Amino acid sequence: MAMEALQESLEKLVGKFDADKAFYLSKEYPEAQARVDFITPFFKALGWDVENEAGRPHHEREVVVERGESDTTGRPDYSFRVSGQTKFLWKRRRLRNRSTIPATSCKQRATPGTRRSFSSSC
Repeated sequence: MAMEALQESLEKLVGKFDADKAFYLSKEYPEAQARVDFITPFFKALGWDVENEAGRPHHEREVVVERGESDTTGRPDYSFRVSGQTKFLWKRRRLRNRSTIPATSCKQRATPGTRRSFSSSC
């Protein structure tokens, strides 16, 4: 995807978020809706086939999405794969005011270690 198209997609997502930021940061905004409104469009903009538009069988899909909030406890929301091999995992966390998140927490979530996941709360 061309960089201009990627930038345009990301600017739309940021604009959408900024337009109703208080609601998106509230406890009333459900995880499932965050997936539809922001997470899936974000990864689609990056070129991932999140919705399996190519019609690949399960074992060949680029992205495997967990079903729902109650099913994802302790598991990633998205598994991103290349040639059937998981490359990284994504677990959505409730958005909070960035000033309330210690920098060490963000660093720990983004630093590779024994876990292959990355949280989206930072």
